[in-house]
Amino acid sequence: MAGGKQTPRQAMIGMMYLVLLAMLAMNASKDLLNAFVSLDQGISKTVQSFEKANETFYRTIDKAATSSASYKPVQEMANKIKAKSKEVVDMMSNHKVSLFSSQEFNSTADTANEAYRALFENGIPLNKDNQDIGGQFYVPSGVPSEPAVALKKAMDEFRNLVIEVLNNDGDESNDFLVERYTKLFNTEVGPNPLEVDGPDVTWVSRLSEHIPLAAVAANLTLWQSYVKNAEADVISSIASKMDGSGMVVDASQGIVQWENPYVLKGDSVKGGIFLAAYNSKADPKIYVGTVDTTKFTNGNQLTYPPGQNVQPPMIGEYKTLSDIKNGTGMYSEFGDAVGSKEVTGVIENKNSKGTFYTKFKSSYMVAEPTATVAAMKMSVFYVGVDNPVSVSAPGISLDDIKITMAGQTFKPQKKAGEYIIRPTRPTNKKGLDVEVRNKNTNAVLGKANFRIKRLPDPAANVLGQKEGLISKGKLKAITKVGAKMENFDFDLDVKVQQFSLTVKVGSDLMTLKSKNNKLTPQMRKLLMKVSRGSRIYFEDIKVAMPGGARKVPSLIFKVK
Repeated sequence: MAGGKQTPRQAMIGMMYLVLLAMLAMNASKDLLNAFVSLDQGISKTVQSFEKANETFYRTIDKAATSSASYKPVQEMANKIKAKSKEVVDMMSNHKVSLFSSQEFNSTADTANEAYRALFENGIPLNKDNQDIGGQFYVPSGVPSEPAVALKKAMDEFRNLVIEVLNNDGDESNDFLVERYTKLFNTEVGPNPLEVDGPDVTWVSRLSEHIPLAAVAANLTLWQSYVKNAEADVISSIASKMDGSGMVVDASQGIVQWENPYVLKGDSVKGGIFLAAYNSKADPKIYVGTVDTTKFTNGNQLTYPPGQNVQPPMIGEYKTLSDIKNGTGMYSEFGDAVGSKEVTGVIENKNSKGTFYTKFKSSYMVAEPTATVAAMKMSVFYVGVDNPVSVSAPGISLDDIKITMAGQTFKPQKKAGEYIIRPTRPTNKKGLDVEVRNKNTNAVLGKANFRIKRLPDPAANVLGQKEGLISKGKLKAITKVGAKMENFDFDLDVKVQQFSLTVKVGSDLMTLKSKNNKLTPQMRKLLMKVSRGSRIYFEDIKVAMPGGARKVPSLIFKVK
């Protein structure tokens, strides 16, 4: 669009576009945003549980190192892991505070965590629905910021240390952990390691761009849980080598880690339930249901001496998990109703002191399916041209989204979630429904309606002028008849195919025709003969357009 003062039509279109963007932003409902906040708080509790469980390992290692100098190298390696994990988690806590406060926060981790939790004491924090703050903080103008570079560096160092320790401990059972954390903690530019054929983007872009701030915070908290989980795996591997039979567990914390803690109604939530402090030779049993909390008089753990007959401390019906691998029980539950869902139970394990049960509690969120379909140019589609469209759905990978529309053609682009729609005909008054579905479940995530219109007429001109007075000098400069789309957001070139020129010479009207957009030599000679006050007519103007040629209004000038 040319610069300068806007026409009323331009101003109106601009205002309509702003209104459209506002309406699209509102598609992220209040309930959905609050669900992200609840999810963030729930995962934060999981992070705290990891921290408590990991401290059990560290205390055991420190005690062993105090009693025997041979365990000093084990203690040194454990302290390395602890320090690097703390660095990453602290940095993410500081970033969350900065994101919500829009102020740099350079304090200790405990203070950062306290400050972040304080944001929620008086209700839901402001700007939770803002979809720009996250991207501006981490990738302003598409380039990683200083906080983004620092976070990536810390994550890379943590990942490399984790892989190094797991590879060097000589335990083949750690191979799956090495493979898992190599993929999970991949921070290079490329597809999401948890997605198939995802778009090539930076790691921080996947965390922060084009999603509400509440979801950015939940993403960071989820990664904190990943880091703490990896820390637990590594420390467990280190500690298990301290004696011939593995480390004795005398304290523990039950953990639930969801594959995806945010699911849509109709989908299934899946996760692993495990005892954070366990040895590789243990054979835990996991029970899911209502816990008889009256029997737990000493925190989260209930212990029975050896030889005593015991029953799981559960009330009513409960489920016993059968799929247990490497101390982790796999749990699945159907999300049949919207809202926050709590999962509770106990983990049974044994050591030299007897049989002990450890409580666990976690939650996940089930939300109504929702999706956003945004026309990237205007609020309508036009026949015969490429109309770019972007599609997204909170909690769903862009690669798992598909769109459908009746009687129209569309083409997926290289970047996931983007399409080109090229309509072949205008719609009726009902418009065109664009339906968004989950590829895996075929569940409808959302729907948007658009009007499909015929392209507006272009406007003809000579030397940029469409009518009015014209000087004889300017007539000499005319070589062709042009045409352009006015007040139209698409880059569309149009060209005149033919026109006629009519000029009154004396008492006679003379008409000449051109089979293209250029004046013929005869036309130019004719224009040299006109006198002041004469009228000049450019008529029968035909313009090439997508979908076929179109006649446009004539041009009328008076020579001054």
